[in-house]
Amino acid sequence: MKILLISGHGAGDSGAIGNGYKEADLTRELVNNLAPKLRQYATVDVYPQDRDAYSDVNKGNVAVNFANYNYVFEVHFNAGGGDGTEIWVTREEAHITVEEKILSKISQYFNNRGVKRKNFNVIARAKRSGVSSALLETCFIDNANNVNTYKSNVNGICQAICDGIAEGFGLKNNGTTNQTIQPTKKSNEEIAAEVWAGKWGTGEERKNRIQAAGYDYNTIQGLVNKGVGKNGGPTNSTSVPSKSALDVAREIWTKGNWGSGDERKRKVEAAGYNYNEVQKYVNEFAAGKRK
Repeated sequence: MKILLISGHGAGDSGAIGNGYKEADLTRELVNNLAPKLRQYATVDVYPQDRDAYSDVNKGNVAVNFANYNYVFEVHFNAGGGDGTEIWVTREEAHITVEEKILSKISQYFNNRGVKRKNFNVIARAKRSGVSSALLETCFIDNANNVNTYKSNVNGICQAICDGIAEGFGLKNNGTTNQTIQPTKKSNEEIAAEVWAGKWGTGEERKNRIQAAGYDYNTIQGLVNKGVGKNGGPTNSTSVPSKSALDVAREIWTKGNWGSGDERKRKVEAAGYNYNEVQKYVNEFAAGKRK
């Protein structure tokens, strides 16, 4: 089972604001707490948190191939003066067993508003890729009782979501509690350079985000403390490409090669290709303009 977690908003879009909180901050907090718990049951990736998936879908520049996953789960916080938690699926989704199970678990914290249907941007894009998807409106950010309950019970709420997904899909605990996934996206030195550039936050936020992304926090922080990456990450190779940009794009789209997001960009550029050209072809495949 392979699951993609998406933190709603970000990249300059704060989302809803209420009671001193920004939706984009809370979605990242939740996803970064949920990811390690879910990794006890499945392979879990986190959509690049320096990006806004909604904007990426609109622009045809999605950082990952949704078709590589079995389930896409997008996290948001509601607004508008309501109360409680709800989950949205697309109109085309045949089954809602998993979503009902998630809500049944979270309802110990919030009023259960049920599973609803609407073709929201990101989950609809995932569904068009043949992947089941859902959008969680965790609670109302502009409801003081809701958001205070969330902040007081982040760990328990994330465990409830994890349990709902695991039970809904019938997943078994793989015995890898608190496991550290060996990262394939970037080297430790590259992450350290990004820390110096301010991309991973500070303090506990940095620790949570680094661990949720599958890296060993102590290793990264040790490199940062030594000044590794302070002046930027390693430069890309200038190797001569052995295939056309279109060939690379076809491998990305049909085979899932070359990774996704920043990993893809790093690999493509390191192999000597123009990333923007390759991604343009990938977007054309996604739009059905190429086969």
